[in-house]
This record gives sequence, C-alpha cells and structure tokens, in this order.
Amino acid sequence: MENKELNKIILQHEIKIHKNVVIKSDNPKLMRIEVEKTRRAFEIGKNCGLFRVPRLLDFNEPKGIVIFERLYNIQNISKILAIQHKSNILHVKKIAESLAVIHRELILPENMISPLPDRFQFPGNSVFIHGDFNGLNVCIDNTDGSIVILDWQTTGECGGQATYGSFYFDLMFFINWIFLWTFRSILFKKNAPLLSRVFLKNYFETADHEYNHRELIIYMKKFFSIAKIFKRKRISQKKRLYLMSNYLQLYLFFTLFHL
Repeated sequence: MENKELNKIILQHEIKIHKNVVIKSDNPKLMRIEVEKTRRAFEIGKNCGLFRVPRLLDFNEPKGIVIFERLYNIQNISKILAIQHKSNILHVKKIAESLAVIHRELILPENMISPLPDRFQFPGNSVFIHGDFNGLNVCIDNTDGSIVILDWQTTGECGGQATYGSFYFDLMFFINWIFLWTFRSILFKKNAPLLSRVFLKNYFETADHEYNHRELIIYMKKFFSIAKIFKRKRISQKKRLYLMSNYLQLYLFFTLFHL
C-alpha cells in the first residue's frame, strides 16, 4: 500500500465513547472487514466460553461507521499485569487458549482474504488472524475475570486490512508487547519471560498446529529485524537503543525457550 493511501486511512480513523455505545469510523473498506471479523469472533467467543467480544449494534457501510455496545468494568491487560499477582498466570493462560481457538475457528469469506506483507508470512501455517493482539486490545472483566477482546482491525503497520497469514504473527505481536512493557514496570520486567512462557505453552497445547522450535526462531528473526531498527531514520538515538535492547531480550528468550 502506498504511503499516501495509508496516511489517508489513518486520518479517517476515529473512536468516540458514549454512555452506552462506542462509535468507530474509518475507511469503509477496512470497516467492512472489521465488522465481519467482529461478528464471527463474537459467535466463536459465545460458543467456546473462553472470551467475549463487544456486540455489534449497527453499521453504516457506505460511511464506514460502526456502533458497538460499550462494555463496563473492563480493564486492559497492560494495567492488570503491571501489578504482580497470582491471577496473572491464569489470565495469560486464558488469553493463550482464546487465541488458539480464534486461529482454529475464525473463517472469513474469500473476498476478505487479504494476506499479511511478505516479511510476516511463513509457509504452511496460515490462519485468519486478529491482527492487533496486544495488551491494549485484550482486556479483563473485573466482575468475573473473563477475557474481552477488542479492535478486530489489523494494525496500521500492515495497512489495517490484512486478515490472513502466519499464526506466528499474533503470537509475536503479543509477546513483543509483553517485553516492551518491561521498561515501564519493574515488576513486569521480572515477569516478562515467565508470562511469555505461559502464553506460548498454553497456546500450543490448545492449538491445532504443533510446536516447532526451529520455526519459532526463524519467524522471530523475520518479525524482529534489527536491520529495520537502523532504517528508521526519524527515531531518536535513545529510542533506537531501547528497541535494540528489547530485540536482544526477545532473541535470548526465544533461543532459550522450549516446551
């Protein structure tokens, strides 16, 4: 996707939170895909009982405006995991199991199959993905501890429209978020390898595909490219060092990790 087109899409993105609803507007093409993913994910979550998705109330397709129900008493996992507690392990287990079920059961129509960019692909293990599986979009309901998964539009780094690709993409996205947060919380820093182990272990125990350490390492190197860090000319030296440090921690974790 051309940069001008991507910038245009990003500028159109808007979320408004009201008393009982959340209104999201974006490029109509992107919203059609997000709406369909959300509808199907809602049914998957309801049937499996592992997670919940906000109910879709209305969709103005020509304008790209969607109305979702507003869920109260939910907190994104970023804030939950930043406080050390025994329940964190249980939360991460359920998150991993939820993602495995999503990868197994989410199916979109053929006209909505949009592949990830080549650098995020890996032959032989493609699924329909969440696409922005991080600690801001994965939440906990404070009333019953259930998992709530928001924002079913793929990250803007992939143009927002990719729906299909390697299951490793969602795995790496979530673990990258865990390690990035290590710089923001001393407690979280100590827990990052443990939480990542729990996440991967429970994902592969629930998923249809088998754990392959060699594939995991290969994909990790594709996903976390240190060369890409040096190509980012507009970031400060401090942030570049920060990203390099995160890369090295991740490299060490995946090298030592085994089920």
